[in-house]
Amino acid sequence: MRAHTSQRTSSYRNARRRHINREDHERAVLAAQARLLARALRPYGVLSRPVLKRLARARGWREGCFDLALHAAVQMELIELLPLGFCRCGRTGEASGGAHPLSCA
Repeated sequence: MRAHTSQRTSSYRNARRRHINREDHERAVLAAQARLLARALRPYGVLSRPVLKRLARARGWREGCFDLALHAAVQMELIELLPLGFCRCGRTGEASGGAHPLSCA
C-alpha cells in the first residue's frame, strides 16, 4: 500500500516540477523577446509599433507574442510607449544611476 501512495506523490511532484519549469521557461522566453525588441529599437530611439515588429523580425512569432513581449519590455522599463503607436527606448539607465546595457542612455 505504501509504495502506491509514494508513487502517486512522486507523480504529483514531477507534474508540479514540469509545470513550474514550463512557467519559468515561458517567463525566460518572454524576457528574451522583450530584450530583443529593445535591441531592435536602440539604434533608432523611436519607432512605430509596425516598424519595430518588422525590424525585430517578430512577424514570424506566434499570434499575440509581439504584444506580450512589448508589454514585458515596458514592465522591465526597456521601452516606453508613446502616443499614436510609437515606442521609445526606456529610461532604465537613468533610473538606476548607471547606463543599462539596453537603454538609450
